[in-house]
Amino acid sequence: TRSGQMEGPVHGRVYTRLLGDAQWSRKGICHPDRGVFRGLLLLFNAFLIFGPALCYDLPVALQPYFEKSSLHGSAGLMPVTYNLLYSVYVWCCGISMLFGGQIVAMVKPRFVVVLCTSASFLGAFFLALGVQHNIYALMLVGRGLVGLGAGALTVAQQRIVSVWFGSSRAAFLFIQLVSRLGPVLTFLAAPRIAGLYGFEHTLWISAILCGGGVVAALVLAFFDTIGTARRTPSERPDIVNRQLHCGLAAGLPPSYWLLAVAVMLLYAAIFPLIANSNLLFQVRFGLDETQAAQSCALLYLAYLIVAPAMSFVLSHTARHGLFALGGTLLCTVPLALLWRTNVSPYLDLALLGIAYSVAAAAIWGTIPRIVDQPAAGTALSVLGLLQMAATGFATQVVGWLREHGPPDGSGGDTPLIMFMTLACVAAFSVLLHTVFALRNEPVRSDVPAARTPSPNPRVN
Repeated sequence: TRSGQMEGPVHGRVYTRLLGDAQWSRKGICHPDRGVFRGLLLLFNAFLIFGPALCYDLPVALQPYFEKSSLHGSAGLMPVTYNLLYSVYVWCCGISMLFGGQIVAMVKPRFVVVLCTSASFLGAFFLALGVQHNIYALMLVGRGLVGLGAGALTVAQQRIVSVWFGSSRAAFLFIQLVSRLGPVLTFLAAPRIAGLYGFEHTLWISAILCGGGVVAALVLAFFDTIGTARRTPSERPDIVNRQLHCGLAAGLPPSYWLLAVAVMLLYAAIFPLIANSNLLFQVRFGLDETQAAQSCALLYLAYLIVAPAMSFVLSHTARHGLFALGGTLLCTVPLALLWRTNVSPYLDLALLGIAYSVAAAAIWGTIPRIVDQPAAGTALSVLGLLQMAATGFATQVVGWLREHGPPDGSGGDTPLIMFMTLACVAAFSVLLHTVFALRNEPVRSDVPAARTPSPNPRVN
């Protein structure tokens, strides 16, 4: 019997602390009523996306090593093939997010997180192996696997948090902040590690960190299994999966599609710039590879500060349209400064991070307010796919411009003019949405205060 296996007071106390068995105690660590249980579950859940988020911008932080350069051990890629590593990730992530609801509905979320973290770990392993043996196809496969894992992982994460924490803003915000911490550490640490220990060793370290996500997923699955078993049927919430329904997508209102255009153009103006910023800032501002990468970290650091504030402000004011318009207009300012002035890129990226955080939080938070509740999941899924598709396509355009531009490989002013134009059109689209919604489709006032979806699924 179980008591026979765990004889003695010491073994009994250990068993009670771990599993909370009724024979020893009704309130062990794995009892769902314990704050320790929920805290550990949230902590391991947040760490799941840390590895894929860290890998997302790894090529940006190490761009001089990936592209053809004089640095020792560089992969020797051309701008188009380098940018394809970035685009493949976002495209696969978008597809995975689109069908994430169906995957979670068919398979329990605890199994999905194990599968997705394993896919991300395998992808990071393939990327490091491809660079080590100079096999570009293996690099692409690796980046695609990391993207596929990150997309569905985001959906499964949100499902688990919804089950255990309801619509708690703090829980969802904590996961978003941890996911943004990955790129910050990538930009700050990856160039230094590559300079000290080598390009290939840096990639293997990232693969190990993704492997830590697999361990976290297994621990999370254990906690979720034990906690669910100890809940009574009445304590298990009935969470509706956000699945894709093509019929609902066809009936989305025109104001939604105006916001979709704005999201596509805004993300296409910001993240292709980040993807190529390392070399661009070296040529334009005379920074070295470490300084150029550190400037990009400011965008995510700004998000870490502004996102919690925006969540609070939007929940108390509900002025989503005003902040969406102001944020998109503000995005044009740092892009114009990059194009026409010699202002430090540190200031430009910090301002761009603030503007992006405001615009993204407001726009994504508007979607559930302008569509019927049954269509909210479909609307967010389609918007995520469109965002990823536009980002990947714009990144490839920038790669082509750089490859056929000036010999320094920066592309000259043409990419910056493109980014500025996209941001201006995005702001105009938000303005049209605001006017159209006020005249024809008043914003629903019966929407409960809920979390703002992650503005960038790599995750968010």
